[in-house]
Amino acid sequence: TLTSDPRLYMKISGNAMLQLGPFLYWTFLAAFEGTVFFFGTYFLFQTASLEENGKVYGNWTFGTIVFTVLVFTVTLKLALDTRFWTWINHFVIWGSLAFYVFFSFFWGGIIWPFLKQQRMYFVFAQMLSSVSTWLAIILLIFISLFPEILLIVLKNVRRRSARVHHLISSSA
Repeated sequence: TLTSDPRLYMKISGNAMLQLGPFLYWTFLAAFEGTVFFFGTYFLFQTASLEENGKVYGNWTFGTIVFTVLVFTVTLKLALDTRFWTWINHFVIWGSLAFYVFFSFFWGGIIWPFLKQQRMYFVFAQMLSSVSTWLAIILLIFISLFPEILLIVLKNVRRRSARVHHLISSSA
């Protein structure tokens, strides 16, 4: 199509996503989400124990929580930005989340004979055995996605009010 109609290249060269406004928006959003991921996990689990015996979170558990929130946030962000859903979208989006959980259990549940240190052994399973961890992961995902959810809601309200205003003005 682009070869047959070169005028379309002009629209690509002025791509709205390459302008300063969207760049700053995505940069701010990335900084906000990174702050939520790291400091949210840090403050929520600063003194929390992972197990009933009082064992506290270590660096590997901390990093696994942050990474889990990151993976789920990015994948759900993709779901929020998807306009047309097909079975392939559902398979890839929800399947990738299921694969992440499965792989994390698999990777952490096996003692790998070729690794000198087994620091990740059983970390994911122990992490998810704690209700506070589940709640923290869900809370941090929601907080990190909240600005985008709010923006989507505001855009939809604006579109509806513009549509209603247009219908009222055209009928009058």
